[in-house]
Amino acid sequence: MKKKWISISTAGMGDRLVCFASALRRDEDALIYWPIQKSDLERLFDHLFNYEGHITEYNEIPGVATNGNWRLWLNNEEMKKYGYQDYKYNLVPQEIRDVYVPIFQRIKNMIRDDIKEEVKNHIKKLGNDVVGIHLRTFEGKYYFNGSFDNDYEGVINLFKSAMDKFPKSTKFLLATDDERAKSELEKDYNIVELENRGLWDQKFDLVEALVLSNCKNLMLTAMSHYSELIWWFAGAHNNVIPLYPKAQIQKTGTIPDWIDNSLFTNEYI
Repeated sequence: MKKKWISISTAGMGDRLVCFASALRRDEDALIYWPIQKSDLERLFDHLFNYEGHITEYNEIPGVATNGNWRLWLNNEEMKKYGYQDYKYNLVPQEIRDVYVPIFQRIKNMIRDDIKEEVKNHIKKLGNDVVGIHLRTFEGKYYFNGSFDNDYEGVINLFKSAMDKFPKSTKFLLATDDERAKSELEKDYNIVELENRGLWDQKFDLVEALVLSNCKNLMLTAMSHYSELIWWFAGAHNNVIPLYPKAQIQKTGTIPDWIDNSLFTNEYI
């Protein structure tokens, strides 16, 4: 009898949908169980999608396997050939892209029609030739309850060096976890954000990811699955500048041993 898979993740939007995509690859009828994490707002997460496979309780259901690993799942042959492919963006082999792009497209198709309409309206207002940016500073006091403040300026400067590659008139659609980044970037660049941003607003996060994925060019933060989700929603194209702020990661944690450290070479572009 074929094993039934349940996608379980307690993390944010990017982690949950990468986990779900991995579960769907193993089982096209995979179930979803997304526990509440930070607030009651997350109760609405499942219902952003027209998908009947979500469950509200999981009590060790017999005959199923759970997929709670937020890394993109590869089979044994792919792992031997390529190794983990998280955060590699334009270095991800076409063979892997060909597998997962249709799965993420399927997830996009599941999204409620009213949300799709909202995304269309944002895209229409923004116009063409907008560069999409997701900038995470991994600010230590907020994410790690540390007594230190991280080198957020170094991360912002890394993004500036990439933004300078575009014409001065370029419009940048910014999604960030740090208001200091917005304040700093809008001094020298044409920065726009989506309206009605909300804290831990899952619907907004989904809308924002979809609008960013429509941008022809993307600038994304490594070690953020929200950034990676945007890229997969965009069709995993090569018009992406992935930024690996090594100093920032080292201050807030460690670079996992399964990530290719050679990626962290563009601290200064």
